[in-house]
Amino acid sequence: MERFQSRADTLHRRTRKGQAMHDVIPGFDYSHFPPPKLHPGTRTTIMDKINDWFSQDSKRKVLWLNGPAGVGKSTISREFSDRVGTQTLAALFFANQCHDHVEVVPTIALAIAFTTERYKAYIVEKIDTSSLVTEMSVEEQFHALITNPIGEESLLDSGGAYLILLDALELCRGRQTSSISDGHLAKAAQMQIISLIARFAVDYPSAPIKWVISSRPEEHLKAVFSHPAVQPSYRELHVPISDEEACGDVRLYLEAAFQSIRQSHHLPSHWPGSDKLKKVAEAASGLFLFARDVKDFIYRGDPAAQLEFVLSAIDGSPSIILFGSPFVNLDASYEHIMSKIPTNVLADTHKILGHLLLRELFISSNLFLRYSLCSTANILGLDQFAVYRALSELHSVLYIPSPELAHKENIRFPHPSFYLYLKDKTRSEHYSINLPEVNKYIWKRYSQILQEANQDVSRQRQKRKPVITLSWPLNGSKFEKQKWISGLLYEAKYHWAHFLIPQCLCSDKLISRSLAPVSLSDQERLDAVCSINFKNLIDGYFAEESGHIELFFAFLRGLWQSSRKVLEDHGLSEKVIFSGLRDSGYVEIHESMDQEVPFSKTLNPSESIDQVVSVSETINPSEGTKEFDPSQIEKQASVSSQLGTRMSAIQAHSTRTTVSSNSNDILSWTNQDPRESRLFNSWGVLYRFQTSDAKNGKSSTTLWRAISPNKEDRVAQLEWATNGGLGRIVIGKNTLPMSDLVREDPRVSGSRSFNGPDGLRYRWRPSPTNTDIQLQDANNIVVAYFHPTRPTRYQIGDVYGELHFIREAGAGTVMHPPIMDMVVVTAMLFRFCQAWNL
Repeated sequence: MERFQSRADTLHRRTRKGQAMHDVIPGFDYSHFPPPKLHPGTRTTIMDKINDWFSQDSKRKVLWLNGPAGVGKSTISREFSDRVGTQTLAALFFANQCHDHVEVVPTIALAIAFTTERYKAYIVEKIDTSSLVTEMSVEEQFHALITNPIGEESLLDSGGAYLILLDALELCRGRQTSSISDGHLAKAAQMQIISLIARFAVDYPSAPIKWVISSRPEEHLKAVFSHPAVQPSYRELHVPISDEEACGDVRLYLEAAFQSIRQSHHLPSHWPGSDKLKKVAEAASGLFLFARDVKDFIYRGDPAAQLEFVLSAIDGSPSIILFGSPFVNLDASYEHIMSKIPTNVLADTHKILGHLLLRELFISSNLFLRYSLCSTANILGLDQFAVYRALSELHSVLYIPSPELAHKENIRFPHPSFYLYLKDKTRSEHYSINLPEVNKYIWKRYSQILQEANQDVSRQRQKRKPVITLSWPLNGSKFEKQKWISGLLYEAKYHWAHFLIPQCLCSDKLISRSLAPVSLSDQERLDAVCSINFKNLIDGYFAEESGHIELFFAFLRGLWQSSRKVLEDHGLSEKVIFSGLRDSGYVEIHESMDQEVPFSKTLNPSESIDQVVSVSETINPSEGTKEFDPSQIEKQASVSSQLGTRMSAIQAHSTRTTVSSNSNDILSWTNQDPRESRLFNSWGVLYRFQTSDAKNGKSSTTLWRAISPNKEDRVAQLEWATNGGLGRIVIGKNTLPMSDLVREDPRVSGSRSFNGPDGLRYRWRPSPTNTDIQLQDANNIVVAYFHPTRPTRYQIGDVYGELHFIREAGAGTVMHPPIMDMVVVTAMLFRFCQAWNL
């Protein structure tokens, strides 16, 4: 009793001086406290919301204040405790100094004891804190020290509300927790504390206590707060990291910080300049810990030089070890978070984060595969359990969609500082992401996907859908599943083949090649080609617009010259014929329809390019091939869209069934997604497709036509089906199903027909000789065509094709506005159906 009284008197004296509960619980160290004060004029909205809850909300006695790491939750907690004052504040508990969860309830009880004599007398009479309290379970402690005296016996004065504030609860450890394997004990203890508080708040609504629990939005804490027994007790308040007010508050803090540094270091009034201040503020966003680290780092040395180190770090340059990281506290916070990931899970975590980093580095949005957490998992070959296990400790630094949303949303970085930390090995050390290693792993996964999809050649020839085993099965309709699988296959084809090309970027729009190069030996490249069914290698891997045709065929030619015997041993020389090498470096490949011809029959490495027979020339039948016949190509295209038919458009000798482009009107077409594209010429934008999501879950696309420099007219409104398929279209005053504009025409494989505004029938069809898509009138005269091109960057956007209108062809009416509008609409629908195999 005397010992308790002595400690109580000590606590009483120190709390009156504004100090915390030091020396009451053994091992409780407050040397790092209190947290920094709130900067004047910041966090006003958050503080107003907390005040409103405390003074007005009588039903929800618990406030869960949560937010990402470094956002300033402890500072907000301290500010609120200062505002309510010592007469209302019953306990302020900083859990990140809690080495044992059994300390929490006794510490709170001792603090409450000095707010009322009745409760203090109860504690002195009933409890010997040194010998009994620490031997009780947390539940027994809570009942003995909180529930019984406050809830049942009402020993607190009822004149006002008492505030108990628990800050950084996620850092409170379980008893004797000293390793990652024991981390489950800490989580269980934290969840138990929340459950006890929530049960008390619900069971004793008249008790004059309100609780503020401040923490990061950890997965286990979100789970306990979402429990039905806990939900009625609390109100949630999220501290944002990137909203307008948070960013403005951080900028206000930085402006004051730089002013203080100017004064203390006698710098000119214009330092650091508005551009550098803006850059630091934008990098900090709403993360106060980032801004505080920057201030401390610049203050410690030559401000001008230190600021340059900060700016370099913001740009992603590796930290200069000699001067230390500018983000000491932030890095320590991130290191602590990463250290909680179990060792046997870390490899999967690195794969997922590495894939996310690579998506950030490759400024490339793929039309065919909408990235979600589910799609990422299937690319990496991870199932749902493995994904969430790998990410379970990262909820405070990542947005992680729930399983219900994982098919639509992906993980993302709420703040770029964690992204930069992972990328900089000098800061994150063994937690850093080895991007080349992850990139190579992804490439191997693409190989596995393609091996599986291409193993049955007959299935491809019969145009059956490819079968791919998914590690994370998809939800949704059959159409949506097949649409997604088609996207995954396209993604695998596109990137897999690019990795084969020596000196080729991993993506055609990579910011910096040095960040994630994939180093493959010639043998690895050869093994890769051998592992995939080569008959299906060409189909869809390289379209003219990919921009890498020359490099890819140079690679194949090099393989033939250096590894001819190996190719023959693997049977590859019997699967294709190289029928021409042009000066441009292209090699046209097509499959022999009548007989298989060995490589050696058609290409001799000792021959020069000029000596090689061109595809358009007559080849000696004794050499094993027939005279070139366009009908043979058309027959071939009906079986599978081999690269020979796709490549002939760029051959100098290719034969078009259209008139010269000199008599055409040409509109450049931006964007791989035709629903989000513009059609323009030298006069400006003539047509614009604009797609948006409606409230009912359906998306709609509007086609606008420019009728003057500053005015557009709506041509058509396309309302897509809920599953993303064809819906209905309003064009002019007519409403009809989209399918009426893309009816399959059985007379020509892959063609779609529609009735034009003139009452005549038109048909879109693949060209029999090149990659174009032709529009024929009722007399089979080509009046327009879409010509795919290599991606070409314009200020208005990347161009992927051209829409040609042949002014004088047919009836000569294709340029009349109603017909022209219909051509644009149906061309878009044809490309959409072609992309999704509708």
